Amino acid sequence: GYTHNADIICAAPTLLLQYARQLGLKKPTPTIEYYIANRKSERLRIHALLELEDTPKEHKKVKQIISGLFNGQYITPRWDSSIMYLLDNRVLLINRLKCDTFLINLRKEIAEMWKAIRKALNLKGRLNAKKKSDIYRKLEEQVKDTIKRYMNKNNIRVFTEHDGWRTDRFYEICDLKRYVREHTSYEINIDCENFGQ
Repeated sequence: GYTHNADIICAAPTLLLQYARQLGLKKPTPTIEYYIANRKSERLRIHALLELEDTPKEHKKVKQIISGLFNGQYITPRWDSSIMYLLDNRVLLINRLKCDTFLINLRKEIAEMWKAIRKALNLKGRLNAKKKSDIYRKLEEQVKDTIKRYMNKNNIRVFTEHDGWRTDRFYEICDLKRYVREHTSYEINIDCENFGQ
């Protein structure tokens, strides 16, 4: 009966950037903001750059690559690199990614974002992918807990998963976004579909 499916659009970039701003990030981040606003067209551009097959699996790889950058992964031809593995160990494709102006600027801004978070939280040692993932998961849980409270308050059954949720009936998206903003200070956008009809 959970026929309404929703998720936070560009969850990790959205929440991490706003969190970094709250913690004192002052530098402009036009590339991250551009990606959040134009994620689909940018993913398609990178998909074409890599000359990947036109299948859902290959399109998903581009999303995983960009998500990986926000989570601390590197574009490197090292054999143990997650991105190298995703691209079937094709060094040519790694080199295309490394030379792409958009990705060069995105990686610089992501580094500045994490630098601000690290400084504000007074974190010692290397901020590796696991630590970055833990920080993001806490933000995601905070927002999901708020969404669950909203649903409970409105007598809507909800099932959460990763950065999304399913409900048994319709709710006002604008009202939920306002509730999340008021209770967490995060401004989110929501993608929703009803697959029960």
